[in-house]
Amino acid sequence: MHFIKEAFDSNYVAPLGPMVDAFEREFADKVDIPYAVAVSSGTAAMHLALRILGIGPGEEVIASTLTFIGGVTPILFQDAMPVFVD
Repeated sequence: MHFIKEAFDSNYVAPLGPMVDAFEREFADKVDIPYAVAVSSGTAAMHLALRILGIGPGEEVIASTLTFIGGVTPILFQDAMPVFVD
């Protein structure tokens, strides 16, 4: 409850601020990696991962047939081609 009150009192609720910075830093320390990035959704995380991997126009990315638009749009954002696999 203390951290919720602190976030509201500081007016750093979203999208960024010292609380997010602290979360990223502490998460990275906890899992023993140099950096971590918090994003707003799973779709944003997938988009970031595809960008980091260098996925680009015309490349094929395997996607589940049991999905929703948020699971496919990151592929399309990169001008790649989703290949649906059951």
